[in-house]
Formats: sequence, structure tokens, C-alpha cells
Amino acid sequence: MAFTSESSSDWTCLPDLLLDSILDKLVSLPDQLRLSLVCKPWHSVVIHHHRHRRIDMNRNQIPLLMLPPNNIPAEEGRSLYSVTENKSFSFKIPFFYCKRICGSSHGWLFTVQDNTDLVLINPFSDGSSSPIRLPPFQELPGNQDRIPGVFEVVKASLTADPLLFPDDYVVVAIYGASKSLAYIKSGDKSWTHLHIPYQWFSDIVSYRGNLYAVDHWNRVISIDINGVSDSASGVKVLAPRMSWCSDSTYIVESSRGDLLIVQRFLIRIKSDDNRHVTYRFKIFKLQFNPNEEAERVEVKSLGGDALFLGDNQSMAVLASDFPGCRPNCIYFTDHYLMVAHPPPVYGRCDLGIFNVDDGSFQGLCNLDCSQKHLVPAIWILPTPSLH
Repeated sequence: MAFTSESSSDWTCLPDLLLDSILDKLVSLPDQLRLSLVCKPWHSVVIHHHRHRRIDMNRNQIPLLMLPPNNIPAEEGRSLYSVTENKSFSFKIPFFYCKRICGSSHGWLFTVQDNTDLVLINPFSDGSSSPIRLPPFQELPGNQDRIPGVFEVVKASLTADPLLFPDDYVVVAIYGASKSLAYIKSGDKSWTHLHIPYQWFSDIVSYRGNLYAVDHWNRVISIDINGVSDSASGVKVLAPRMSWCSDSTYIVESSRGDLLIVQRFLIRIKSDDNRHVTYRFKIFKLQFNPNEEAERVEVKSLGGDALFLGDNQSMAVLASDFPGCRPNCIYFTDHYLMVAHPPPVYGRCDLGIFNVDDGSFQGLCNLDCSQKHLVPAIWILPTPSLH
């Protein structure tokens, strides 16, 4: 018996509760993204579902690696690589390929415009999430006499998702040749510079209501955003500088709620472009005492976690929650490197997997280093729009 159009099942009319149950079974956010693209009713259900669960989902999801595109024009999109599936797929996103990306946080990308202003873009939105344009940096200390061609913003991060908390998020940026710190709260008209001696900061993270920053010498400071001002009240040094400097240092919250400090060391290899590659990592856990100071204790294991480091907001997941993700490993990509001459807008193809247990390195994915006109790869959480 042939089915007529009247007797055929209308998948667009599945009950919302049934779709919610399906979403509960889909652990992978890429799978949920694919479900949301089936039709408008399903997209609406996915968005409603995420409105109630997005915070927890963001904390318990694995990022995708945004790569140069494979099968679509570069000006229309990028490719997303899944470490658990070991494959990439094309994805159209609303920004031009030639703009520099100086951070990803809570599913948003920080892009630098031609006039050096920061613009936040949600690449997974359906066009309903407008870009967030931030005030310029020109008037901040140390930026008036900047090195020509050197990007003002080295790295930027969010304390919360602007879609969930449109009136209660903070953008923190590392900027300038001295890698200083500045922040701006939602609704502010200008940036606030933090007057902290011996800048050269490398990474920032929001942790239990405060901001924590680390510099290249492993110094760790806490910042009370509610009490901070131009005079740096609310800023406290938790751990002093160490005697050695790393090429980049990251601060990340583990899946167990610990703060980890990861130092990354590069070496220049002889090649046509004299590029740098990573050859070592050192990992420390912060142990807080009653005086709210911290001791750095070197660790040789991540306790089953996998770290995702680069120009993105540093992330950690429990690898056993994601089949195909390797425990006690650091997934890393190219990071910003301050040099005397203007750095290229393309990556140096320094990306891979570092095994903490045995100190070995392994390739991450096949990336064509000859595509020098493309921007570097960056980790990002695949979070659908809430609109």
C-alpha cells in the first residue's frame, strides 16, 4: 500500500516533550546543532531547551576546532573539526575570513576590525544575534604610542554569555606591547585599565565570581571586578613571579574545580618562515591557603582531564565523558606571539596533542600550512543562538 501525502508522517509536528527527550540523549552539541537545522519547529524546540540548560551544557561540552575551510569559499565560512569524531565539516559563519580572531569565549568570537576595535560575533547564530561592538582602545595607557602593525588586543575573554546575561557580563582583554589588562562591563562606554606593575599577562579566567590572570613568569593575580578601579583596588597577587619565563602561560579551571596553570615553551625551527613550535609544557595546580594566597604545586597528571589551549578561553573537560577524547592530554593550537615586526595573520601550524603521561607529541589534524592567507585555528564551543 502506497502512502499518500495525507497519511505520511509530519516530522515537523513531533511533540515538544519527545524532542526534549531526544535532546537529552544527544550528548554532542554538534549533533544538537544538526537537529536544530532540520526545520523551524525543531529549531525552536532546541533553542527553548538550551535556554534552560545552556549554562550547564557549556561547562560540560567539548569544543570544536575552527579551521580554514575545505569545501566552501573562504569568505563564506570555516571548517569545524571534532576531536572525538576525528573529522571536519563545513560550516558557514557570519564574518569575513581575513579578520583576526583574538579569542573565543562562551561560544562567541572576538574579531579585530580594520580600526582595531573589538567586535563579538556569535558564529552559530542564525543571524538573529547581532554583533556586539566594543569601544576602541586608543585612549588606554600604553596604546597611544603603539608599535605600528602590532595588534592592540592580544587576547580577550568573557565572564558570562551575553545571550544569557545581556546586562551582567564583563569583557576582559590583554592588550598592547606590554600585555596590560583592561575590562569593560556591559553597558559601559569606555574601557577601564588596570594599573598593575610588571604586566606581560598571558591568560585570564573567570572563577567563582572573581577574575584570575597569569603572566609569562607564572605570577597569578585575582581581580574583584565589583571592587576594582583605576587605582587597582580589588587586585591581589596570589602567587609571585617565578625565576623563569615561558612563551605563553594559561590558566584553566579543571573539571574538578581546581585552577591549573600551564606553561608552554616554544623553539624556533629552521624553515622558510622561521616558525616556532611547542616542545614542552609544565603544569601547576594552585593550592589556596586561609590567607587567600596560593601555592603552585607542579603536577604530572591531569586526573583524566583534557585541556584545550590556544587563543581561546582555556577549557578543560573530563575525557571519559566524551568517547574519543584522550585523557591526560593537552590539545593545543597556535597562539599569539609578540614579535618586533607585524605578525602574519595566518597560523604557524603549531597545533597538536601533548600526552602529559609520557611527554610525547602527536598531530591533531591535517592542516595545509601552505594556506598562508587564512587565519589560525581556534577552539570554540558550538552553542546555538537563543533567539
